[in-house]
Amino acid sequence: MPGRLSFRIQKNRKLDKSINRIIDGQLEIATDFCRLPVAEAEYAVHEIRKTMKRLRAVLHLTRFAIGEERFNTENNRLREVTFLLTSLRKSAAHVSTFNSVAETGIFKGQTQAVNELKEYLFNKKKEEYDKLYMKQHALEICYQHLSEIKAMQPLIVAVNADDLKKEIFLKGMRRTYKTGCKRLHLALSDSSIDNNHNFRKSVKYLWYQMQLLKNLWPGVLGRYIIALDSIGERLGTEHDLAELEMEITNNKILNPTALEKIRSGIGLIRKKNQQQAWPIAMKVYAESPGAFTRRINAYWDAYFGY
Repeated sequence: MPGRLSFRIQKNRKLDKSINRIIDGQLEIATDFCRLPVAEAEYAVHEIRKTMKRLRAVLHLTRFAIGEERFNTENNRLREVTFLLTSLRKSAAHVSTFNSVAETGIFKGQTQAVNELKEYLFNKKKEEYDKLYMKQHALEICYQHLSEIKAMQPLIVAVNADDLKKEIFLKGMRRTYKTGCKRLHLALSDSSIDNNHNFRKSVKYLWYQMQLLKNLWPGVLGRYIIALDSIGERLGTEHDLAELEMEITNNKILNPTALEKIRSGIGLIRKKNQQQAWPIAMKVYAESPGAFTRRINAYWDAYFGY
């Protein structure tokens, strides 16, 4: 099983060295997951995608140091790896999400419809894995992409001390937070699938970035990280259910009566997850971007002593 390297900036390392160590370590972890056996493919896919998101979150913090052109190049390269595994992740998420919702009892009286959907989603997942993993060796393709990225160092892993300073680093975090504020307001005014999903992506970036900084004040930032994770989980489930609803509607898997009852149940769970996510999100994003950055800057100075 691939090892776990610290995803934290540390007091005994300069910022550029911490970031380079973290990026290099995440690339190593991702390539190790590509080597897992077929029996662990689903786990490997999930972990590789998470690792790519961590890398992209770090990349967002360095964008003002490396420049927009280089940022876009590296971000697209990492995104390509994620896209290779999207259909695998989606099919697995549909199975796990529907099973979890079905266990709540919200589809009471719809045993036949539930069983039909479970069978359909399981077969769809198997089909995707057979097509993209067994035949096209998706993890081998990911390994090739990641090996190329590593071989092209010092592109992604070479942020030098002259370019990456605290002010530049925090400027990247401010941008992440500000984008999240804007997307939250959009989602609150129009809770569409796209608006909710875009806000969740901002939440995940900030979640990973705050993990990097947790050592600045573990007690305080640890709670902040938990809140971000809670938002991400709820909106993640909401998004999976929205996609699942479209899947079963467009493919006409069930008869109209059963479909309407299943969609009604899914709608209730989606609404519940949104209702739980928004109050937490409004608290997390209550500060202005400027106030947020000044607060993190104060924690930074207290931790590093300058």
